[in-house]
Amino acid sequence: MKKTLFVLFFGLLSSFFAKADDFDTLYERLFAEYLTTWVTNQSTIQGYINTQQSDGSWSTINYDSQIFIGGWEPLVYWDRLLQMALAFKKPGNSSFGDSILKVE
Repeated sequence: MKKTLFVLFFGLLSSFFAKADDFDTLYERLFAEYLTTWVTNQSTIQGYINTQQSDGSWSTINYDSQIFIGGWEPLVYWDRLLQMALAFKKPGNSSFGDSILKVE
């Protein structure tokens, strides 16, 4: 009985680690696809940097918007942050590793 439980436990434990590796592989593939597909041009990124206020917001976004038709305006904030983060992480991009985009 103990041997059976040990084999069962070991099998579950090894499948847990195998799944963790699978998730890492999936993450790496999706991240690489985002870097090749979703990074906008450098002039747009630079525009985001230049217009971002000291508190991290943009004056052109209505953060109190309750209108959902045609898209919820505060989502523009998250899209800009995503674009800036991807530009920071994409090798070969002129913003790659730029300290202005790095948050600590």
